[in-house]
Amino acid sequence: VVSTQSTSSSGINAEYGEKYAAEFERYYEEYVKLKHKEKEIGEQFEVLKTNYDKVDKRSSEVKAINRKARNLFKQYTSSPTWCREKERLMKLEAKLAHIKLMFKQCEVAV
Repeated sequence: VVSTQSTSSSGINAEYGEKYAAEFERYYEEYVKLKHKEKEIGEQFEVLKTNYDKVDKRSSEVKAINRKARNLFKQYTSSPTWCREKERLMKLEAKLAHIKLMFKQCEVAV
């Protein structure tokens, strides 16, 4: 009786594991696209930081770099599209982390 119970429990866990894996896959593609966009934005700021680090802090270039950074920041924070995408990215990160945890729990139970 015990071995039958663990087999059926194992089958249920495997079924849930497959469900979680499919759900993860469904959200992951959207996550990757948004994460790539976020990375591209970050790279724009990194270029400005690198330029800032290279120039004489007393030069007029510093003001120009700071202005570019502020404008870039305003551009993204005032964009309803980017704000929605950033919010969606954060939700997807949390959702994928939860699905991953549930999947691992299924693997441990098997």
